[in-house]
Amino acid sequence: MKISYNWLKSFIDIDHGSAETTDTLTDLGLEVVAVTPFESIPGGLEGLVVGQVKSVEPHPNADRLKCTRVDVGGGTELQIICGAPNVAAGQSVAVAPPGSRLCDRAGKRFAIETRELRGLRSEGMICAGAEIGLSADSDGILVLAEAYPAGTPLSDVFELEMDTRIEIELTPNRADAMSHWGVARDLNARLLLQGEKTKLRRPSVSAYRRDRDERPIGIRVTAAAQAPRYAGVVLSGLQIKPAPKWLENRLKAIGLKPVNNVVDVTNYVLHGLGQPLHAYDYHAIRGGKIRVTTAVEDAELLTLDGITRKLYPEDLVICDAEKPMGIAGVMGGWHSRVTAETTKIFMESAYFNPVSIRKTARRHGLHTDSSFRFERGIDPNNTLYALQYAALLLKEMAGAQIGPLCDHYPEAIPNHRVVVNPSRINRLLGEAIPSKAVKQILRALEIEVTTESEDRLELEIPAYRIDVTREADIAEEVLRIHGYNHISTPSTYHIAPSHERDSTSALQERMAEQLAALGFQEMMGVSLNRSDYSTYSTTLSQSGAIAISNPLSRDLDSLRQTLIFGALEAVSQNLKHQNHHLKLFELGRVYNRFEGAWVEERRIGLTLCGQRMPESWYVKTGPADFFYLKGYLKALLEKSGITALTYRALESDIFSEGLQLYAGEEAIGNMGRICPSLCKEFDLGVAVWAAELSLEAISAQRRSVLRFQALPKYPAVRRDLALLLPEEAKFSAVKAIAFETDRKRLKTVELFDVYRDKNLPAGTKSYAVRFSFQDAQATLTDERVDAIMVELVKRYVSKLHARLRS
Repeated sequence: MKISYNWLKSFIDIDHGSAETTDTLTDLGLEVVAVTPFESIPGGLEGLVVGQVKSVEPHPNADRLKCTRVDVGGGTELQIICGAPNVAAGQSVAVAPPGSRLCDRAGKRFAIETRELRGLRSEGMICAGAEIGLSADSDGILVLAEAYPAGTPLSDVFELEMDTRIEIELTPNRADAMSHWGVARDLNARLLLQGEKTKLRRPSVSAYRRDRDERPIGIRVTAAAQAPRYAGVVLSGLQIKPAPKWLENRLKAIGLKPVNNVVDVTNYVLHGLGQPLHAYDYHAIRGGKIRVTTAVEDAELLTLDGITRKLYPEDLVICDAEKPMGIAGVMGGWHSRVTAETTKIFMESAYFNPVSIRKTARRHGLHTDSSFRFERGIDPNNTLYALQYAALLLKEMAGAQIGPLCDHYPEAIPNHRVVVNPSRINRLLGEAIPSKAVKQILRALEIEVTTESEDRLELEIPAYRIDVTREADIAEEVLRIHGYNHISTPSTYHIAPSHERDSTSALQERMAEQLAALGFQEMMGVSLNRSDYSTYSTTLSQSGAIAISNPLSRDLDSLRQTLIFGALEAVSQNLKHQNHHLKLFELGRVYNRFEGAWVEERRIGLTLCGQRMPESWYVKTGPADFFYLKGYLKALLEKSGITALTYRALESDIFSEGLQLYAGEEAIGNMGRICPSLCKEFDLGVAVWAAELSLEAISAQRRSVLRFQALPKYPAVRRDLALLLPEEAKFSAVKAIAFETDRKRLKTVELFDVYRDKNLPAGTKSYAVRFSFQDAQATLTDERVDAIMVELVKRYVSKLHARLRS
């Protein structure tokens, strides 16, 4: 979610800079992930001034160019070559002298320099409105309507607003913070606790009055469970035109494109107060009636994005007397949209059931700013206030006359109550927070203390705080505002006696220590993810994701079936923050259905991307690859007691270039490169290598007996073979045959070269293999080693159809 620092300050009196404010927001649990400067005019008109055109002469070497003399103040006249057809002497114009800076269409700044045009010196440029971000007109230069003194900074002539865009990553439970008002409320609570004299400013609607007497529009709600509250007002006499610059700048600052005054006001109220609104062209409402109901079978609607969508019987829709006009809480219809000819609208403000909106948005693949808020739960008591505020804004900006208002709210959604024990809250937090401070925090968060005693507080929680239902939730709210960083560190610690752990837990701990020592970083993902992730894999979709009955978010609506998707999300997030070289591991649980039963399994996942080592002048590195990952897995599993590790080819829609790992005959996991098509789903344009292993399977197959042996007294002997093998032969077979031949003296078998060439016989390849022999009892003689090698070659010939290369 993006917020504007200036917009935030319109709700709360703060003198802090944006940097200090962002630190405070993160400490409040509203994690700031990006901070971007914003200028209402790109480039900020840096160095641009007002110029007076003194003379205009034809260019001697170009028919379409003119040679002008322009006074830029301070007794300085510049010669500027200009190609605009409308340049004339006596004009006040916008001048970019040498050294000033403009922005290109991509937002990149560049400096204006003196240069030669067709043999004449041009000292800067006279600008068109489009070139400096003031208009879309690029047919001629910008001529100022008023005469300003030459040299006046152009930023003094036009309204230039500097702002800071703050991007917050909200957790799904924080529906209360999905607006500038919600963020300001949290910030105010912290600043009040710190003793600052801040105050929240909520726009007044005391001036709201009905201007016209006319028959109210008929509203009928037949799906009351999905639409507990539905309100609307008729506004007449509208003039559709651009919104004022201040409102456009608010929307631009959070990345929205202004449309017109009506649409911009609905967006302004949505992002400012957290209440989605929708405006219907009144004359497109057939029969003068609004019906809030579920869709009929096979109904269709052309939505605002220009797509005709088939509606489902479970969809909540807004209809007129004949047909649907919009998908409730998700997107409006094309035929009832506000256009330049619209003069009268019906503006809707509602509270829709979060689960209903979430399911509808998912069915249609539509995720809008409105559905984002409705599906998490908005404030049902904000509905009427936001509607009245929007009506007053349109009265001011569009000349609207306010007509009848309807509010269908048959059964008020009650606040809920929680009883807490203050001393137990302090025990939960590990900090003795004074009772006065606790009550101050709660009041600032609009949580009322209704009954109070020494060991009991009865609290009334606002209906919009759907995440606060228990004593532990109250403790979390208090701690969040008090500040995690303000919890004191105790001088002594009590170490609880360790409990006996199962073998898998012990294995898990040892693996984590080993991977950390190898330079991996541990990541911790949540056990929930998006249910549509299962569609990326045939295997996962067949077993079926385990859905959450009442998810807080569509991104967390099912139990995860694999660690891979969480790892890819982490890689994507790191790449966006310019962390390109990653070695991650995760220990966690996955959940699947097998033959109708739910199965919970502990797994370990490894993920690699980028370079093997940080780039440096003194060491040559390379990208992570298949063998880099395989080496880590081999080291990890050998230390974990897997001695008989084998590999088999893996066909998977998650892994390409994949292998299935076996301990004996038991499959323990998969490894390989993540399929490029899957990487694309996570916006990853790099190669990602990953592995996922079953901890239970490893624990069952490991050989935990630790053996020691004396260091060898006698030297090792090495021999090399160049084997010509069929293309389908595998090194694992070469290695297995070697150890079958002499397991006692043979210590290692290494493949140090693979050679393929058109000069080799068709369908063959060459392996260069090194064998190391050592005897613990005596020095090996050449005769003994040669005898082993002769036997080894015989077996390769008979079993692998190999030949020796000379």
